[in-house]
Amino acid sequence: MCRYALTPYKTHYACFACRKTFKATDRKQHGARKPCPQCGVTMTVMGKDFKAPPRKDVTQWRKVELLAAHGLVFGSCGCSGPGYAPRTLEAARLLVQGPATLPEGAQSLLRLKERHPR
Repeated sequence: MCRYALTPYKTHYACFACRKTFKATDRKQHGARKPCPQCGVTMTVMGKDFKAPPRKDVTQWRKVELLAAHGLVFGSCGCSGPGYAPRTLEAARLLVQGPATLPEGAQSLLRLKERHPR
């Protein structure tokens, strides 16, 4: 059963200007723009499974911003988790270029999922 069906979890929003995250409910205002409480810039929806890097880790924040700019956020229904997340900025760049450039392990998992769908 989906873990998000039982309890109302909040969605994570990230402000890349401040390198901060905030949580907010999105049941009534799904898709509404949420301004950063500190600087007023519109925050990016990062999903319920997002875990922010430390504020001082600028490289990791650049990686997360790159992924979010390409629509890769940390959201799932709660059953299977957020999926593959690159650890470095270079791996994130390879990921957004296309599936042909995924790391070998991620390519193997995709092939396995194609052969054995649930």
